[in-house]
Amino acid sequence: MSVDWNLLVGYHVEDAQACLRDEDVLCRVIQTASPESGGHELGDLRVVAVRNMEDMVELVCAREDWLQPRSREND
Repeated sequence: MSVDWNLLVGYHVEDAQACLRDEDVLCRVIQTASPESGGHELGDLRVVAVRNMEDMVELVCAREDWLQPRSREND
């Protein structure tokens, strides 16, 4: 049976990794960010996309604050 790991979209990256680990599925975390963002910890990241690769699952993750619409007050 093949699992559609897209259900992990929206999870905190640490929770998504734990789910995959529980199912003995290898994963790789790929971080994406806006050009203005600084460094960040894994706990600040949420899964925004899932790529099912041949031998693993890739979790594409972004900072939570980057997922929110940007305020136009400073523009």
